Amino acid sequence: ADAHLPLSTDEPASLMTPAHVAACVAAAGGAELYRGAKVQAPASASVAERVGMLGRIRAAMV
Repeated sequence: ADAHLPLSTDEPASLMTPAHVAACVAAAGGAELYRGAKVQAPASASVAERVGMLGRIRAAMV
């Protein structure tokens, strides 16, 4: 299934690690027009938890 798991720091079953995200950004070499990630937060996650998940993805992209 294509579950769009968040970073492995938030979901241990995820293969999307901060290191993998950083490596993909580096491989793009600045040629990308924008950076983004599609993730599905758990239904039980609060707004603060969801924002935290997005913030950690953003931090991995910088």
